[in-house]
Amino acid sequence: MGNRIFDKLADTELLGRSPILVFAADPLASAGIKGLGQVQTPSPHYRTHAEFLELQRELVADGQLDGLLMTPADAETLALEENLFENSHITPIVRMNSETAIWNPRFGV
Repeated sequence: MGNRIFDKLADTELLGRSPILVFAADPLASAGIKGLGQVQTPSPHYRTHAEFLELQRELVADGQLDGLLMTPADAETLALEENLFENSHITPIVRMNSETAIWNPRFGV
C-alpha cells in the first residue's frame, strides 16, 4: 500500500520540489450525484457510481497522484475488495466524518 504522502512529508526537500497532489473522490458528501461529474460520450450524462469507481481506478493506474481521498464505501470496494493499492505508491485516504465536510446548504437555504 502506498506511502507516497508520508514519504513527502518526511522529506521537506522533496515536498518543496513536488507538492502533495490528492484527488478528492468524495463529491457525494456535498454535491450529490452531480458531484460525480459528467461524461460526454457516448451521450452526455452524469456519471454513475460504477463509472466514478472506474475513474478512480484509472487515476490510481496512472500513478501521478500522491493520494486518493475516498468515501468509506468506495474505499471498502477499491482498497479492501479489489486490493487496488496493493502495488501502488499512491496513499489511500478515507473521509471518516463526511457529515462535517458538508458545506452546501440543503434545499438552497
